[in-house]
Amino acid sequence: MAQPPTVPIMARELTRAVPFVTPQTFIGDVVPAGNHFFEFDTLLGFADPNLFDQVSAFPGTNAPKLAAVGPWLDAAVFGDQNTSLRVEYAIDRGDTYHAVIPDTNILANQFQNISGLRITGRFVKVTVFNLSVVAHLNLSFGAYVRSV
Repeated sequence: MAQPPTVPIMARELTRAVPFVTPQTFIGDVVPAGNHFFEFDTLLGFADPNLFDQVSAFPGTNAPKLAAVGPWLDAAVFGDQNTSLRVEYAIDRGDTYHAVIPDTNILANQFQNISGLRITGRFVKVTVFNLSVVAHLNLSFGAYVRSV
């Protein structure tokens, strides 16, 4: 009589990952020298909460962040005034945000796109700044955390 295998047998089937995205978009006005930002928490919905800090203050604003679904960041900006785009990461609660790449300056009426930036911290903050002394009218700004 044959002995049962000591290692579990895993079925082999062709599979395909279903992509996910956490979008945040803003279309509106931004006052002179003002900004608009989105903050995401990439572990909130996926990791065991016992493995990371649950006591310290959140980085940036103290409000809970939007639960994000993946390790990749895309962002897009278009405005009628000169702007700047900043991407920052924080490792965990109790940390502060750290700039990932130098700020990207965007000329008025020019579209700027960041695609496939790897998120390596728990928190990610994407901010667009109005560099003009004139208000932005209909600034278009989107940040998207995605799985693939």
